[in-house]
Order: sequence, then C-alpha cells, then structure tokens
Amino acid sequence: MMHGAQHARKDCIYRATQSSLLVIFFSIAISITEGYAQDIVDGFTRGSGNTDIALSLMSESYNQFWVGQEEMDLPPPLGTISTTSMNLFIAHGITNEVDIVASLPYISSSADGDGSGPPDQSDYQDGTLMVKWRPWHQTIGESASFDLTTAVGIHGPLTDYVVNAPVAIGHGSTNVELRAIGLFRLESGPFASVSLGYSRRDGIVPDAAISGFRLGYTTDKIYAEGWLFNQNSQGGTTIGEGIPFQSNGVDYMRAGVKGAYSITDWLGISVGGWTTLDGKNVGKATGFGGGIIVQMDELHRTIIGN
Repeated sequence: MMHGAQHARKDCIYRATQSSLLVIFFSIAISITEGYAQDIVDGFTRGSGNTDIALSLMSESYNQFWVGQEEMDLPPPLGTISTTSMNLFIAHGITNEVDIVASLPYISSSADGDGSGPPDQSDYQDGTLMVKWRPWHQTIGESASFDLTTAVGIHGPLTDYVVNAPVAIGHGSTNVELRAIGLFRLESGPFASVSLGYSRRDGIVPDAAISGFRLGYTTDKIYAEGWLFNQNSQGGTTIGEGIPFQSNGVDYMRAGVKGAYSITDWLGISVGGWTTLDGKNVGKATGFGGGIIVQMDELHRTIIGN
C-alpha cells in the first residue's frame, strides 16, 4: 500500500474542479436540487492540510418531461423551465486519507410560458457537508493503483424556499448521504471509477439509490472525463393533480462530459455539459457550466515565495 502527500497533491486541482463541476440535477418539481449532495464526493483525496475553493456557474433548461414514464411537452403556462445556479465548493484535507467537503448553492428557476405560470424562484438552496475516508489504497504493479473511498454527510435546506411548485428550487428535505467509490487509475493518466450510494430523506420525499460511472484521463495540466449517473427513487407518487411535488418518485439517467485546465500552480478553469437520457417524473433537461478553482496552499506558497 502507498499513502502520501505527493500522491495526493498530484490530483488536487483536477479533483476539486471535478467535484465542483459535476452536473446539477433536477426534477419537474425540484429543479437543480439533487446534484450537489450526490456529486461533490469523488474517489480522490487532497492530502493533509491542502484546501481547494471552487466557484461554478451552471445553466440548464427543458420543455419536455416525464409524467411517470410517459414523455410529454410542458403545458403553455410553463413553456420552457430554465434553472441557473452558482455554487461555492470547499474541500480540505484533514489527513492524507480524510477530506471534509462542503457546498453552498444559490439557485434561480423560471418558466417562460404564456404569462399565467408560476412566479420565478431564487434563493440559497440546500447546503451539503460530507466527510470522505479512503480506507484502502492498493498499488497494482508499477504503474496502476486502486482506491476505495467512503463518505457520509448531510444535505439540507438553508432557507425557507417554496417547495410545492413547478419551478421550486428544492424539495426542502434534510438528507443523510452515504457513498462508496472505487477508483482504478494508471500513472500514465487514464482512470475509471464506479460509485454506489443511498440518500435517506425525511418527510414525504422518497429515498433514492444512486450509482455512477466515470471514464477519464488526467495529467499535470488537463483533466477530461465522460460520466453516466443514475438515480432510482424508493417508492413515491406520480405527478398528478393534488399530489405534492416533493412526494413524487424521481428517477433519471444522465450522461455528460467535462474538462479542466490548470492555468497556474494555484488557478484552474473547467467546463462541462450534460443531458437527460431517460427518467420518471423528471424534466428532460440539457445543461452546461463552467467554473474556476483556487488551490489555497499553492496560492500561499506563490505569495510568500516558497
């Protein structure tokens, strides 16, 4: 086995950018609310004492959605539903094997229908705080390795936003999040990861089982990956008259790509895009985003000249 700050530092800028720019998920009732708690956790660790801060801006829209598993157009009062989000992401390495990660999103959601639709919604949405632990790192030969990472955390509303509306920015539940990630990578750059998780949600919001797959390539300057993400609700209702939006069982399969480039030792930029392949009680959305990331320890070294 191998543990060390050098191993952790090599991946730092790609990891934090990757986490902050993973896709923002949504449903017909809860817009972007699903994404952050699921995806701020990846299979990489930052190394003891290292801190990364990222700021991302994302936008997505849809004019079709699934009622149950039946696909249809949004009604004229809604037209196209668009959601824009700004997210602050912070990650800190407590040890070489333990990270703490957090996110703070601000969401705006609107419908451009015939004017008789619901009012726009804008507010701070759901904050997320998670602890990651890498219990196992195994070298494979001289050029490959496998990491097993687990995570636990909480995800919940920061404000008293509207929840029972087509353009609501969240479902208002407090969730306990569990994750397990297996990461295989080669020293030459290619990597693949598989993640499994469960989201325990309070109130009338159904729990969800989640899974994901990533295939990518990283060097000292660039990071690129394609990903596939799936959520399966554990029960719940179907969109219909008189049924609260937050009780609907939301399923989806989404796919996307993203990339990052390290401009300096302490500053990086990233871009990404995604689409919804299939779903239940969810909008058929397509989105894109971009962001910047600052490695605080590298910035400090640059300023003081060490």
